[in-house]
This record gives sequence, structure tokens and C-alpha cells, in this order.
Amino acid sequence: MAAANVIFTKLMQPCKSVATITFKSRNGEYLTAAFDVITQVITLSFPSCPTVKLNISEFPWLTNLVQHTVGEISSTCVEDIQYSAVGGKILLRLSMDEKLDSWTVIRNMKPNLKEMMKVVPESFGYVLGVGITIENNETGHSEPLFYSRFFAPWVGIDEDPVCGSLHAILGPYWSKIFDKQNNDLMMTRFASPREGDIFVKLDGDRVLIGGRTSRVLEGILNF
Repeated sequence: MAAANVIFTKLMQPCKSVATITFKSRNGEYLTAAFDVITQVITLSFPSCPTVKLNISEFPWLTNLVQHTVGEISSTCVEDIQYSAVGGKILLRLSMDEKLDSWTVIRNMKPNLKEMMKVVPESFGYVLGVGITIENNETGHSEPLFYSRFFAPWVGIDEDPVCGSLHAILGPYWSKIFDKQNNDLMMTRFASPREGDIFVKLDGDRVLIGGRTSRVLEGILNF
């Protein structure tokens, strides 16, 4: 999305109401980005990433991974564990606490990143990072529907401020829970210290992920 911002606003300067470009990723996947000139929203089209449920009885090391990820919060608050082999992401869904709002719960989490990396055995398969998600339980507010964070110490990223690709998992996952159909919009908020709002909707076997971006640094590299 950051690269799309630069291309759309600095290089292309589109005159049409909606402009599109196509990226080719290292794994050969094609990602289409659309830019709405009026709303300034950039939308990316990702392939939907299916997940499988992980059970602690089958993978006992998950107990330690959960403990190191949720930190001081009780590990019993983890309601579901999913894994996407396509993106190498483990997803932990937290249960809601009636005494605390969901935003406070997920924002106060302090994972032990070094210990997280130690507990996943090589025999399990590729792991890029761990995502955490929780439903918004604030009374009287329907949006955002859920909050998320993403930690990827395995690839040198302690925390991704706003991980777009995680929503290729979150979109299908939460759509089932909220009974959302194709083109039903879901608003979500990333709960990292920097925060970020993203909208998600299903489009067949694709997931549309959109939001507004801001350029915070410009410069020239001389080689």
C-alpha cells in the first residue's frame, strides 16, 4: 500500500476518478491496487488465504507460544488458534472480557518475542509471524468490528504497524463469524502503537483491503 501511494500520488498523478496498477510479488502472485482520487482510498486485491484449526493436544508447543505471545494476560483468553500455510501465519483469536474493553486488552499485550521464536519446532513448517485478533465489545459501537496486531520476529519485524496481508486471513475468518457475504464491508482497526484503520470485504476468492495512507518521509538516495 505504501508503494502504491508513491506511484499514484508522485509518479502517475492520475486524472481519472479511479486509477489501477498491478504488482507482481516475489512468489509470482499478482496484486491489483486501485486508487480513488476523490476519497484518497487505496484498495489492494489479495488472494484469500485459507486456514486450518490448530489444537494444543496435537501441537503441545502451542501452550508456550500462546503464553509468550499474550504476555501477562491469561493464556485461557485465547479462544481459537488458526494457521495459514500460504502466508506462514499463526492467528490467535482472543475471547472478550466483560470487565475490560477489547481495545484495552489487545493494546496492553506485551509479547516476549525472543521466546516466541524458540518454541515453534522446525518440523511444524514455515512460520512468518503471529497475528492476534479480538472482537470489538464496546457497547453501542458497531465499528470497527474487530482489532488486530501482528508480530513477525522470525523475519526481523518485531511488530508490523498495520499488516495488510494479515487481512487476507482475517477477512475470510471474521466473515464466517459475522455472517458476511461477498462485498459486505467490514471495518477493522490495527491496535499497534501507530494504529491504522482498514476496510475489508470478500470478492470471490479474493480479499479487498483498503485504507488511506500518509507519506511521512521523502528524500533522494545518491549511489
